[in-house]
Amino acid sequence: MTIDDKVKYAIAFALGVLNFLFISSFAQVIIVEIIFALAFVVAIFTFKNKAYGKIREFRVIFLLGFLWFAAQIASDIANRTNTTDSIKSVAQIFVLLSLIYWGHYWGNRDVTTLKSYIFGYAFSSIPQYFFLPGIFGLSDPWKFIFGPAFTLLSLLFIPRLRHSKLMTSGVLFTLVCFDFIMGARSLGMITLVTLVLLLRKPLKQRGLIGTASYLLLISLLMLSTYAIYANLTLNGSFGSSQQQKFEKQSQAGPLLLVARSELLYELQAIRQTKILGLGSTPYVDQNYLERVALIELEAGVHHPSTTAFTQYKRDGRIPSHSMILSAWMESGIFGLIFWLYLTWLVIRTIINSTGREPIFGLLLRFLTINYLWAAIFSPLGAGSRMMIAITITLVLQEKIRNT
Repeated sequence: MTIDDKVKYAIAFALGVLNFLFISSFAQVIIVEIIFALAFVVAIFTFKNKAYGKIREFRVIFLLGFLWFAAQIASDIANRTNTTDSIKSVAQIFVLLSLIYWGHYWGNRDVTTLKSYIFGYAFSSIPQYFFLPGIFGLSDPWKFIFGPAFTLLSLLFIPRLRHSKLMTSGVLFTLVCFDFIMGARSLGMITLVTLVLLLRKPLKQRGLIGTASYLLLISLLMLSTYAIYANLTLNGSFGSSQQQKFEKQSQAGPLLLVARSELLYELQAIRQTKILGLGSTPYVDQNYLERVALIELEAGVHHPSTTAFTQYKRDGRIPSHSMILSAWMESGIFGLIFWLYLTWLVIRTIINSTGREPIFGLLLRFLTINYLWAAIFSPLGAGSRMMIAITITLVLQEKIRNT
């Protein structure tokens, strides 16, 4: 390794660590993302050698991404969206494309640079906790700061060691147990699925029956794990805080519709989107709210107890908590197509891989499972843009490696 290489890797690591720095103005602006976005603007006008963009999937992502970008602008104009809200939404799309662009560029030039950045990104959790933890980070540091970071580091380090399948399984199972003990249910489930999908051969080679059997096994395992977790939580085994939170959610209705109460609002709004969508952060009227309340009543959800209703009462806007549904709702069909294409790339990677591939196999498996959860049940924001970009970068790298 030359001195220039060491400097390059150190810079990549430092950029990763700096992900904890942000400024708050009309939105939460992460300094590193601004650097990547500005560099992307320069690259668009100055780069002559675009050999790293010859992979078809990369070109399609950016074609669909710019269509989404243009559709969001058109939707905001058509719906007379507040200028500040429009700028936030459009800027977020541009930043996400910038991150994917540079991740793919680094991965093609030198995969160690990409690794160094991911290591730095994981280690950024330490200064984040001590200097800029935020409300959620202070109240639940494992779930919102240390849990995801420690999992990333573990999945990067495990392939470096001489280990058996039993050791890998043991590490992942320990992480799953600790996640549930600390109340990080989503992270625990994603890690559990990662463990189950450590296959000797990819799903595509198992045939329809084999694949269906595996999916059934995963479903049964997740339901069983949830039942055990629910029983232990209600008994107070994980502390009074988790017990009270779980009891409150259970009493309000079906857990998924309570914990992700925004989904019903988004699905109801999508019925009105047509082609262009409703614009950035659309407001709702009383008739819309009454229709959502009726659906929740039929589903057994206590309408006033949900987080989505609380958010609506605060600002009068349609609550959103899904990358796919939010893009569809706000920018219409082109936002939906972009996310469906990314989702197809991720699903294809899961089907084709075993989680044991060289370089990023174990981490790639975890990130692709995490993507499926996040794209459906989590919002696109400051805490998720980088994870999505890293995931798509590794998906593209795996495609190049198999070409």
